[in-house]
Amino acid sequence: MSARIGAEELKEAITKLKTQPRYLRAPSGKKVLKKAVKSGLDWKKLEELFGRSQSAIEKALSYHGVAKPRNKTSDYSEEQLKIAKEKYTASFLVESKQGSAELSQQMVQALNAQRLQEGKKTVSLNALRCAIHDLKPDWKWGWPAAKTTATSPRTKREEKPPEFLQRRWPEPETIEVPRDKWERPGARVAYLSYSAYRNSGWRQGLPQLAVEIAANYGCHFPVFAGGLLDKEWVQKEVKRLTANFGRRYAGEITEHVKDEIVRALLSTLPKSKKPDGSLARWYLMASIPYDGPEQQAEAILRRLQELREDVRQYKTGGERIEIKQPDGRPSIWHGVVLPKKRRLSSKYMSAKPERDIEDVEDQTSRGYPDLWVHGTSATAIFKPSGERAVPYITLPAIHKLEAEKKQIAENQVGLAIVEEMPDGDRLIHWWSLRDLIARERGFITGIKEGATDLHKKIVAIIKREGARHPGRLADELGIDRQTLNQEIQFLVEPKRSGRLTWPGLQYDEHSQRYDFHGDWTQEMLRYALPRDGEGWHEDSFLFFGCLHAGYTTTDYDFVVKNFPEIILKYGIKVLAGVGDFIAGLHHSFMHKGEIFQLNNTEQEQFAGEIVATVIYKVFTARFEEALKLFEGRTPTTEEITSLVDKSLLLFLIKKGNHDTWQEYDGNTALQKFYDTLTALLPYHLRVYLAGKGFTTIDPTAIVRKKTVLVPEHRPVYTLPSGINVGLTHPHMARADTTSLRAEKALKFFAQRYGCQVVGVANFHVAVCAHKWWPKNGQCVVMQTGTEVILTDFEYNKLKGLDFGPLLLKTLSYKGRIYRTTMAAFNKPLLTEEEIPPKWTDVTKLKKRLGLLGY
Repeated sequence: MSARIGAEELKEAITKLKTQPRYLRAPSGKKVLKKAVKSGLDWKKLEELFGRSQSAIEKALSYHGVAKPRNKTSDYSEEQLKIAKEKYTASFLVESKQGSAELSQQMVQALNAQRLQEGKKTVSLNALRCAIHDLKPDWKWGWPAAKTTATSPRTKREEKPPEFLQRRWPEPETIEVPRDKWERPGARVAYLSYSAYRNSGWRQGLPQLAVEIAANYGCHFPVFAGGLLDKEWVQKEVKRLTANFGRRYAGEITEHVKDEIVRALLSTLPKSKKPDGSLARWYLMASIPYDGPEQQAEAILRRLQELREDVRQYKTGGERIEIKQPDGRPSIWHGVVLPKKRRLSSKYMSAKPERDIEDVEDQTSRGYPDLWVHGTSATAIFKPSGERAVPYITLPAIHKLEAEKKQIAENQVGLAIVEEMPDGDRLIHWWSLRDLIARERGFITGIKEGATDLHKKIVAIIKREGARHPGRLADELGIDRQTLNQEIQFLVEPKRSGRLTWPGLQYDEHSQRYDFHGDWTQEMLRYALPRDGEGWHEDSFLFFGCLHAGYTTTDYDFVVKNFPEIILKYGIKVLAGVGDFIAGLHHSFMHKGEIFQLNNTEQEQFAGEIVATVIYKVFTARFEEALKLFEGRTPTTEEITSLVDKSLLLFLIKKGNHDTWQEYDGNTALQKFYDTLTALLPYHLRVYLAGKGFTTIDPTAIVRKKTVLVPEHRPVYTLPSGINVGLTHPHMARADTTSLRAEKALKFFAQRYGCQVVGVANFHVAVCAHKWWPKNGQCVVMQTGTEVILTDFEYNKLKGLDFGPLLLKTLSYKGRIYRTTMAAFNKPLLTEEEIPPKWTDVTKLKKRLGLLGY
């Protein structure tokens, strides 16, 4: 120790300093640090005295403005200095910042490997450079000084145009469409959007999985609706290369970046092979706010079309797509709408798409298409026609959503498939891939050859927790830091692995954490849906609300005739009535002639007879079909009881505000309705079963079990699949923002009750929307319209309404929804000219409708 300061004096000062919080940065710490620097101790001794690392002491010195000690002593061996000198010499040949960073990383990795062999602790790049500065002050790093010297590589580059290396990309995947799926009746179109090439959330594996799903549906062609590129990445890449080579080559650099993007997209867009061996065409469209200036985006798509026979470039901003129908029927037109400018941020999903669609509707001189398709919004909405002239859907993103600049409520990742049925029905299939992204590290199934159990445990922690600090890894594994640093070097790769199951680890010096190579995750990672067949469940629903039995404008024929047909055609298992089964007597309905001459009790009985008739028609059709399985033998009583249970719909009931008006007068809402159902159905089922020879079956208990009036305080029903269904009939008015009420109901029920499916009614406006939460997974809200074709109330307020029930099918795996299928049936049979008068004889109306009675 230096004679200038006594050892005991310094040790006593440091001991006293340690009694203070954050002692290195305490005011009195400056004086002690000055003494320590003057003492002439080496870093190892200073670390022991202060109980902190060299890096922490150096930061404290900088904080107080005290010069750092310049020690000539070092634990760097001659072999280590030889490695460092080799890299310092090579630094003068580096031509870019990226090359300099890679060389620095190589030096630290090589030197630390040598230090571990010698039994010494690893060092950071900053510590190494500080040591070199002290030990070898004549050693200089060639970058960034090389940028400004007369003989630098940059100066030489400016003497001639830069020569760019082209990366090799593999051939695109080819996915075959099964013949039986391709030849199914109808037309099917797969819609993808917003992959954001080279965005931090870009994943090459997502479009590939999406095309595989589309092929399994027998889709006739895929459409990519905007957001193929990340405009901001393109701008940054051009700027980065321009800074390295000079502005005089900006044009050539831009062309090089475009060419690289084209070659990358050629590889990342899978091919869809039809049964006849030809390729289904991609329809590609660009959106200016996401893909960049119109000229740039169109130039890239044009090159793609020149190089791929299965690519068609459509107009930037969206265009109409013709879908041919067989048998000479008129073609169906889908109008793709893409943003042409940035919009102000919006909290609700429907705000931005509707503004973009209305802009197109205002400007077009042609008739409207059959369906609007809005891309790049990363949402999944279905708005049926009725209140709006043309229905529309919005498209999920096909990249991992990051904390980026949100323009709207971006939440959905996946694809949409529009299926145009031969009979005119339109099914919308949504696939959510966010559950796969949430556990994407689980798809890393390999590890480096020769890995030990400890290595496997390290990888398992990083897969489960994400990027981890060495100290935290050591703590979780129960080993010392030095052992961890030594063992983990086996898993570290200077570049990503070329294997499909193992990316390799990398160390980020800025965050000082280990993680998988990010570019491997972007390009090499492949996703797959769960393959356990037993874990999958399909649930099916028909939601309806606002039946308003007693109204003169309710389409009773549609309910009694079409409801059973829809339920039987699509295999619906759950009928959900979301309130307002009766019209009620408030607002002088009877005086104004808006309802038939029925009181509340009679209206409830009328509604009960209508619903009982629907359920009975479905039951008899299904029971007849099920009996065919027993041809040649007589089924047992247990088998018939099971058939009755399976053939009977589960009917969920939620009270509405029209239903509960009578509670102000001391009446129990829907009591007569429920009693009518649970008495009328068993009676007619017994008569029907007796006619088949099954006289010992009493279906009363089954009917009561499957007729569920959900409680008001917790209107939730849990299905055998584990899916929680919530029903709500809010006592409030509609909002101008279409999805506002639906989104609020979905959030309330998802977060309060853990519901994945929510049915909403009361607003006479239909809209379906999806939202994903980490806890619940994919959730869907079905806000249904009404079975009334018009009301004086809405007409006099210039409000339209949406008619008809909504179909929903969910495909879930272990309680998590992966696919939803939905459709709207909104073409009433009743016309305004046929509305019956208020003095209609309801008894005769019931007889004409064929309602069940006693």
